[in-house]
Amino acid sequence: MSSLITGLSHCVCWGGILTTLVATPQQVVRSQQSPVKDHQLFVGVDLVVKHDEELVGVRKIENKNALLDNPAREVISLRDSDGLQWRLATKVSATSAKIDLFKSKRVLSPAKNPVLTQLRDGQALQDFVSDQVAQREQAIRDVIRSGGATPTADAQTEEVVEAEVANLVGEIDGFRALGDSSDRATNSPHAKMGFDAVQFSFEISSPTPIADAYVVAILRITVEGEFRDTSFYRHIGRVDESPRKVKFLQAGLPSDYEIKEARVHLYWQGEEIPTNFSEKNYAVTSTEAKTFLQMDHLGRHRYDSAAASPAWSMVPPALLAAENSAEYDLPVTVELDAEGQLVAIQSSHVIVPDRVRAIVEQMTFLPAVERGKGIPSTLTVNPADFFKIN
Repeated sequence: MSSLITGLSHCVCWGGILTTLVATPQQVVRSQQSPVKDHQLFVGVDLVVKHDEELVGVRKIENKNALLDNPAREVISLRDSDGLQWRLATKVSATSAKIDLFKSKRVLSPAKNPVLTQLRDGQALQDFVSDQVAQREQAIRDVIRSGGATPTADAQTEEVVEAEVANLVGEIDGFRALGDSSDRATNSPHAKMGFDAVQFSFEISSPTPIADAYVVAILRITVEGEFRDTSFYRHIGRVDESPRKVKFLQAGLPSDYEIKEARVHLYWQGEEIPTNFSEKNYAVTSTEAKTFLQMDHLGRHRYDSAAASPAWSMVPPALLAAENSAEYDLPVTVELDAEGQLVAIQSSHVIVPDRVRAIVEQMTFLPAVERGKGIPSTLTVNPADFFKIN
């Protein structure tokens, strides 16, 4: 009897547990992937120059010339201008770059430091020596191997080449010693009373290759307690995922100046690319970046009209990395909606190559505007316009 009671009690217990499990609703957890924030919203600078007694925006800089952002699209020489000036501006970008090991220091200009002049001449000679080594190496290999490529000939080649290089080691070591003497001269006590140049150095890289970048250096200095601002630019060439060192010097500053602030801004074809040094740099989604551009565009034309146009600040990565614009040089007619979204690429007797079509489909457009409201429109766009200076 006791065993029967025990068995019934077990059944009641298990039944209660099963009832509880059945009565408890199952909880389902659904996870939603976070949107990718691969665009940048940041505070950068718009470059301007004084032209015809007015400050005019600079569309881009190329070969020491500035393309002005005016109806005439004039090109002026920066050497003949009063120099670059700047205005703070909120911007967006589809890519970014990283700057590490940034340094700015006062140095002597070559005019004040003969050692620097010698170092520059020595560097030119070192480049010449390196070129001679390469030419000699190739000539030796050609002569020795003209009788047939054999292990003995290969070994002989390496021995002769090593001997040639050894003959030049003394010269190259002399150049290194000259560089050391330059540093000693720059840091000597008498030099610290006449610094008239600034030297910038840093490492730079970008996950998205940039074919041919330049930087604008902005410097705030004091001279006898008075603040002054100055700026200049330097071409730095290709930037990619491999960090590379950049160093340049700017002379012509007042003697005995003090550095209060120094920074650099990165550009390619007139569009600023944010870095970790950019002010108020925030990661945003592509949708957020396009919304910002659209709202800013409509706000600028609240009481007038404007035609649709490409938003070059959101240039596709393939154009950033392109070294030859000719492969993208093709006008393409597109249909846009009231928000600037691509509706269709119009067909014609011209076949649009896949690479051009892919670029156009990735481009961001600002919509046509009538009194502050976007309207559908048709636009003819040439991706190669990103590269053109006039």
